[in-house]
Order: sequence, then structure tokens, then C-alpha cells
Amino acid sequence: MKKITLSIVLISVLSLSSIIWPFFSLSGSTWIARLDFLQIFRLDVRIDGDWSDYFIWLNIVLNVLMIGSALVYYFSKGKEIRFLRFLLGVVLFSKFIAVLSSTLFIIFGDFEIGRYRLISNLLYYIFQIGFVYGSYKLLVYLNAQRELEIVYNGDPEIVPASYVVASDWERFMHLIFDFLITYMSSAPLVSFMIHQDTVRNSLNTLESMIGPRPSMLLIAGVFRFTYYFLFEFLLQSSPAKFLTETRVVSDNGAPLMAGNIIWRTLYRFVPFDAFSFVLGNTGWHDRWSKTSVVKEKRTGIKGTWYFLVPLGVVLLMTLGYVAEQYNRSYNSMRYHQRVTEKGLDIYPYGHECDSIKWKEFYVNGSEETAGSVMLSVGKNGEILNKLNKSKIFNTLKQLSDNE
Repeated sequence: MKKITLSIVLISVLSLSSIIWPFFSLSGSTWIARLDFLQIFRLDVRIDGDWSDYFIWLNIVLNVLMIGSALVYYFSKGKEIRFLRFLLGVVLFSKFIAVLSSTLFIIFGDFEIGRYRLISNLLYYIFQIGFVYGSYKLLVYLNAQRELEIVYNGDPEIVPASYVVASDWERFMHLIFDFLITYMSSAPLVSFMIHQDTVRNSLNTLESMIGPRPSMLLIAGVFRFTYYFLFEFLLQSSPAKFLTETRVVSDNGAPLMAGNIIWRTLYRFVPFDAFSFVLGNTGWHDRWSKTSVVKEKRTGIKGTWYFLVPLGVVLLMTLGYVAEQYNRSYNSMRYHQRVTEKGLDIYPYGHECDSIKWKEFYVNGSEETAGSVMLSVGKNGEILNKLNKSKIFNTLKQLSDNE
């Protein structure tokens, strides 16, 4: 138990450092930025390749929660593990997607052969595989510490025991949290698929055959199928079920087979299946696959309190997103207003590049990042003109002095 706690805390601290360090270092755009292979959380919902501050803070919060859940696990002597299992489940699937993305990048991407970049890519690939293996083994170990809750309707020697079925509200929370985890974990792979020419051409072919909307539904369905099959076949649960301390079992008590989980997952795609549990004690995909979602014995505090944590995080992140969008819009308006008043020919636009607070400029209609390169590059890649570095920073100083 002590080794598990120390390992999780150490890895989480390193992960936090790799996220926060670039913000406080002028070298953030070079080797420090390459330490992203240490990050155990890198969730996002954007597929345009721009990892915003909003989701950086989300991942910082998740790392802090991982440290906290490991300490709670240790000081409760192994009784409180539901939130730790939930976070490990998030790590398992997100890193599985990262390994898949890296593999596709090696096959289809512009894999750099330079020594430094090659070492960085290999370290990233190795660490992602290590995170997948480590989180899976930890989940197997923690699951083995839990027993299913059993009720006896009379004399246990005469009346067979039965499991306690998960409640409707628990099933509803499973639906919400599993969807969010699938979506945010899959975004990096979707981004790669969209921006890589070979894969994008294949997607365009698929889109021309069945249409844009069916294509997106098919891709989303593949991610969803992978998510549920991976967790319910290997661990008889999912991250959301870890949070409610429930798991999937077969109705006849036999071990779950791959066929059970395949059919169970496919039945999820039947229209309105997600809400079918409201009409009965089990959902359609439960009944048709002859499986059930049942409760484990509770050894810690009531699980309702744990749901306040992720719901609070979602609320804070939503408020943060609104604040970020407002701040960007407000700053952009102020800078353009001051430029217009002064008649300057350099047009600043608030932006953050490579985690360092530079300003992005528009010079003669082209985009340029101050301090990174001294050439004005057009939209199609041609060099338009050289920029005067002193003029850039003098202009920036004039604007800053008037703020």
C-alpha cells in the first residue's frame, strides 16, 4: 500500500511539473516542452490542435486529485479507493488512445529522424505504454480487494443469495461520466485523423460514401465500443462504475466472456437504450446480453459525496471557459482599439504561443509571432518581408504603457 501511494504521488508530481514548468521558464518552447511524456492526464475536447489554458487547468486539477486520492487510499488503510480507481480508469483509456495515436503517427506521420526529436518521441511512446500497463495492473489489484454486496432473503442455506442491482441514478451518472471520458480522451486521436493527409483522405472517401453525419456517428461509435469493451471485458467495470463501486456480472454467475461484452456493447447502440433502465430495474443492453450491473460492498463513505468532486470540477471548468473566452475577446478589442487610435501598422492579437506569453501580430495582412522568427510569412508559406525586431517591441511597449 505504501509503495503504491508513493509511486502515484511521485508520478503525479512529475506530471504536474511538466505542465506548470513551461509557464515559468523562458526555455519553455525547447526541451522543457518535450517533457509532455511525463503527463498522466492530457484531456481535451478540441480537435484543432490548440490545447488551451482552460484544459491545461483541468489537467492540473486532475493531477492534484490523483495525489489526494492516493493519500486518502493510504490513510484509510485501503478502504477509500473509488476515486483512485476512477482516475486510474481515466489514465488507462486516455493513454491507450495516446499509444494508438503515436502508433498511427509513426506509420503515417512525418516522423522526425533527428537524434533529439527521435529520443523524445521514443520516450513519449515508451512512457504511454508504461502508463497503460501500470494503471491496468493497479486496477486489477484494487478490484481484487473488493467483494460484491450480497443479500440473503431468509436462511442462507435454503434461499439463494442475490446481488444488489445498481440504482437508476447510478446508471444515469454512468452514462454522463463515461461519455465525457470517452469524448475528452479521444480528441487527440480525432485531431490526428483530421490533420494527417493519408487518414483524412480515407475519411473523405468514407464521407462521400455514407455522408458526413453517418461518418461522424460511425467514428464516435468505434470509440464508444472500444471504451466499453476494453473496460467491461478486462475489468468488469468502467471509470464511472468505479466511482459508484459497481461492476458488470453475468446473470447466471458464470465468468463474463468476450461474447457477452460484445453483444452488451452493441446493444447500447439501439435507439433510446441509454434511458431504458428508467422503465425497469435493468437496461435493454443488460437484459438482452443476460448481464447486470451490481454493487460492491461499501467500505468507505457514501459515494454521493464523491460525485460532488467531479461535478464541482466540471462547474469550475465551465466558468473558466466562459471567463477565458471573454478575456480573449476583451483583450483583442482593446488592442485593436489602441492600434487604430495610434495609427500603427502592427496589429497585435492576444495569443499564447508554446506556453510563453508572446503576442501574435498581423503585419501587412500576414501572421507573425514576436520573438520566434524575424520573417513575415504569408498564409501559403511564402516570405513576405523581414520584420524590424525593435519596432515590434517598441510598439508592444507603447500599447502596454497605455493599459
